[in-house]
Amino acid sequence: MVFHPGFAGRAEGEDRTMGTWPPAVLLAARQDVMRQALRDMLRRSGVRELEHRASCGEIREALAKDPHRWTTVVLDAAFPDALEVVQGVRERFGPFPKVILICSGPTREDVLAAARAGVNDFFTCPVSQATIERKLRKLWGVYGIPGGGSDLARATSPLRRGA
Repeated sequence: MVFHPGFAGRAEGEDRTMGTWPPAVLLAARQDVMRQALRDMLRRSGVRELEHRASCGEIREALAKDPHRWTTVVLDAAFPDALEVVQGVRERFGPFPKVILICSGPTREDVLAAARAGVNDFFTCPVSQATIERKLRKLWGVYGIPGGGSDLARATSPLRRGA
């Protein structure tokens, strides 16, 4: 049996996109106010297991210490090493945990760089409660929506670019 982060107890080959609700979220935001606001909104969204960290280094440590615990990482793009952390998560753990990047007004280049690094979706600030709930449910396939339906997937689609 092979275990994947955030899916302790599930064997390799089992469906990992459906039924993981509520997600266990690891949050890192640079500003205390943003971290507190996101923490409160995530809890109101049904997230019961939530821990926050003050840096990307602390995110790395938490994932290294207990990689099977976290299903979702919410990471502030304002950290200079945010995309490096995402790349490291993808190299070490593959597609799990899911990663949501917090940013304000990402450019097309930002979106493409995030997609290459392995980001699953964005919370664009200011973010509403409804948006957080919609994106988490979409990301985790709740209500029958497969996990690939993120806004990031649509933004980087060749069809959207007119290719």
